[in-house]
Amino acid sequence: MPRLRWKYQRHTPRYTKKQRRLKRMAKQAFYAMCPYHNLCFNNKEDKSQKNDQKRLMHVQDEKHKIRIKTEDESETPCIAVEDGYTNSGEVDQLADEDPLTDEDPPSLMSDLHKMVDLSPLDRACHCPGGMQSLMAGEHYPDGHFITATEEYTSAYPAYPPGEPLQTSSGSTGIQYMSHRAMGNPEPHDVTIPGVNGEVPPPIEEHLSSSENNDFASCMCHIYESMAAEMEQVRRAKAAASRRECRRRQLESMTEEEKRAKHREEAVAQKKYRQRKLDSMTDEQRRAYRAAVAESQRMRRRLRMESMSEEELKAYRAEAAATQRRKRQVQRQKMTDEELQMHRAVEAALRRYRRKSSSRKETNSHRRAAAKARREIQLCQLEEGLDEEEDIEQYVAAAASAQRELDQYREEYDMNAQQHSDMQGDDTTPENLMVQLL
Repeated sequence: MPRLRWKYQRHTPRYTKKQRRLKRMAKQAFYAMCPYHNLCFNNKEDKSQKNDQKRLMHVQDEKHKIRIKTEDESETPCIAVEDGYTNSGEVDQLADEDPLTDEDPPSLMSDLHKMVDLSPLDRACHCPGGMQSLMAGEHYPDGHFITATEEYTSAYPAYPPGEPLQTSSGSTGIQYMSHRAMGNPEPHDVTIPGVNGEVPPPIEEHLSSSENNDFASCMCHIYESMAAEMEQVRRAKAAASRRECRRRQLESMTEEEKRAKHREEAVAQKKYRQRKLDSMTDEQRRAYRAAVAESQRMRRRLRMESMSEEELKAYRAEAAATQRRKRQVQRQKMTDEELQMHRAVEAALRRYRRKSSSRKETNSHRRAAAKARREIQLCQLEEGLDEEEDIEQYVAAAASAQRELDQYREEYDMNAQQHSDMQGDDTTPENLMVQLL
């Protein structure tokens, strides 16, 4: 079995596990460079994180609701996460009443970690207010007023090591330190300066929302286009490597091995084309065959145009010999009745072609005579010919053309009468086939 393209071998995977892992890591790294990708609602990665957020924010079951204890240890009514953090005032009130400890529910701790440790845009995604609260410039648990054009230093001030993070009400309930104090890497700066260091426009203009709830600043489409171009380059390189490997294999083969390999590949290609045609409709099949025939004619024409005179003569002689051998093989496979019918059909086709060619010549003679008559009339009208010699010359030319046309008509009628007497009145190939059958 020759080594064909990968689609002929369904069991062979297109990519290995290592290649798939590298592609996935490259995609994640590219998306990590995009500061607006978290705002793109059509992104397909981090589905597990989205499901966790949806479970935390939208679950109404009793067992997933967070219970907040007061100082007298009396349980307050259940406050869901989506109802407990509508604005910064409620967060400050909860922090004043009961600071968080390690014994509190881990979901609330992780949620507050997200709310404090994220950048302003990511925080807008995690907070219930979303983009509207970010655009309105509300206070967040770190107590800083955030707008769309503020720098990182204003949104994340450098707290001294060990100093608690103050809330907007002045309490020290949430004992979180800044990123610099904790030794963590700083979050990605959401402001992208221009070429000359200018500040980007406000967030309403910079993150323009389209009709499908997507953000134009996200680089997803850039990655998709770049990935498509890289896929085309990869396919071109793979095709070049396959051609080179095939060339080396053919060079190392003998003539018999080459012919056997060509036969095997031709059989495989024929089977593939047959499967492809079987899966098509009639219109698709006709269009496919027409496209294949047109491409073959184009390749043949280009190949013949690039040949010299000697090569063209040799090519035509070889094509004629191939056709003769093909017809000879077909005749050898026929029975006597089939051979007789085949010869009768060929004779009828020759007569039909001869008749059509004579009709074409007759029409050409008619056109020549009509053209001569029109020229005489135009010359008489435009030039106003008064000389008898010119008029006699034009009349003689028209008369000679008419005589030639009449003579050709007589010959054509005589030949047609002879053929009709020999073969009958109707000698078209269709009627002849009907008579033979």
